[in-house]
Amino acid sequence: MKKIKPISQIHRLKVMLPYCFLVLPTLSFADIYQAEDYTWSFDTTTGNSGGAYKTGDVDIQATQDEGGGYNVGWIEKNEWLAYQNIKIAQSGNYIVNARVASPSGATFSIDLNSGETQLGSFEIPATGSWDKWITVTKTIYIEAGIHNLGVFAVTNGWNFNWIEIIPEADILNGEVVWAVNAGGNQYTAVDGTVYLADEGFTAGTSAKTTQIIHATQDSILYQSERWGNDFSYEKILENGTYQINLRLAETYWQSPNDRKFSFSAEGRERLSSIDIVAEKGGRDHAAYDLSIPDVVVSDGKLNLNFKGIVDAAKISAFAVRKSHMPENEWQLIWQDEFNTNGAIDTTKWTHELWVPGRVNNEWQRYTDRPENSRVENGKLVIEARKDNYMGDEYSSARIHSANKADFLYGRIEVSAKLPNGIGTWPAIWMMPTDVFSYATTCDAQTGWDEDCDAWPNSGEIDIMEHVGYDTGKVHATVHNLDGYWVNGEQIQGTVYQPAVDDGFHTYALEWSPDRIDMFIDNTLYYTYVNPKTGWQAWPYDKPFHVILNLVVGGDWGAVAGVDPDIWPQRMEVDYVRMYQK
Repeated sequence: MKKIKPISQIHRLKVMLPYCFLVLPTLSFADIYQAEDYTWSFDTTTGNSGGAYKTGDVDIQATQDEGGGYNVGWIEKNEWLAYQNIKIAQSGNYIVNARVASPSGATFSIDLNSGETQLGSFEIPATGSWDKWITVTKTIYIEAGIHNLGVFAVTNGWNFNWIEIIPEADILNGEVVWAVNAGGNQYTAVDGTVYLADEGFTAGTSAKTTQIIHATQDSILYQSERWGNDFSYEKILENGTYQINLRLAETYWQSPNDRKFSFSAEGRERLSSIDIVAEKGGRDHAAYDLSIPDVVVSDGKLNLNFKGIVDAAKISAFAVRKSHMPENEWQLIWQDEFNTNGAIDTTKWTHELWVPGRVNNEWQRYTDRPENSRVENGKLVIEARKDNYMGDEYSSARIHSANKADFLYGRIEVSAKLPNGIGTWPAIWMMPTDVFSYATTCDAQTGWDEDCDAWPNSGEIDIMEHVGYDTGKVHATVHNLDGYWVNGEQIQGTVYQPAVDDGFHTYALEWSPDRIDMFIDNTLYYTYVNPKTGWQAWPYDKPFHVILNLVVGGDWGAVAGVDPDIWPQRMEVDYVRMYQK
């Protein structure tokens, strides 16, 4: 099989040949430039044995890569290809992608203007075959102007199909300013985020697995990682406030406490001990998405650091985002500002009156008493009490908007202050108003018995859940038949915000036919994309309603027990607002 011919760093060659003339348009989107479309080259062997695409010594052959056409082969060390008049419209970061193949691995580098500006080297991993192609990627700062581009073979033994240069601002969509697939190649996630090939790191070792990662729509993103006792990432960024979305998965240990590590951003420890398996309920090979808001860059450079505590630290991917700014097109269609003291507005809300243990092994009795729910000083108060009401040790309240404010697609905002203490479990969430919409074993006539599959078939959307034994970690989840805890595929996002019990935060949902996004104070920490495979994965095409409640204990809330000495505890809600376009 043929090897590829390199592109040049002309300053290294004794014979100075002019760069070839390939005039490229100003780059504002992805254009691919074929390796064989050079006009000048340096080749150390005579004769083109690859084909008759053009005359000269460069070996050009019909490619077996996707898309067909030709590639350059038989590349030897110190050979080069050159392209001229590359137009860069403005200075900034650019994504450089190259399509290559190499049975045993190789290295090439690129430069501008006959080696005047070195842009860096690309390591080609062993692909196992001359015809097994991969894309290698690097983010490079390039000054505005018209440049000559050289591609130089640092080593031999690789094939070259094409190269492209894309403005980073074009490929990092929307609010994302930097995203990295740690230890891996460039990857476009189902939500549209482009994770660049591993870059910006100091120390650590890369590793990969072929095993499926569960509880995610992007298993491939978690199959590579960077790990080590002390490693870091650095990026030049303009000063401002950012959020960091960490993508984690445990692919080695199977038990909690086998791996613990810390995470710091901008020199400040944000999480002192991350235990992925413990956070995933004892599961390995499952995605754990953890977001850190309010990271302030003041020196023009973002620094992220990972340190092992028990065994090594690790990261599969991360994204750095600006705050989400809701679109101006949202129009307020329903609200409760809780401005009138006294009982809740029953034209907007309905109480559930339940005994303890009806769902989730919860400890409280739900009542409509003012002791458990009321409007007070402009806030809705849902209060859990240890008061032995009707013979039950704990009481609380659960209210919903079903048949009074049902909602299909749009934005919901809930401003709330959460309780604290071991045993509390507040939630802001949604259920389908027709809970039997996708049920197969029950309906409105038969009712909901123990064999009813209305849940999870008809879906559930959890905008906010918080358990008091793990204070500061807020969770968002969607439940459906394809992805829920029984089959180990429940997809969840977590944000670390330690002040949730010390002030009001805005918990928001943006819901369309294509995706569900969830936020805290405009920090995006959860996305679920409609895979368009049927109701089993997307039952979210029917009206849902809002539920506000405060649980005592239960399957999740009582994992660490229930503190008997903290009651009463309350969730306060400043407002609930619904918007549509």
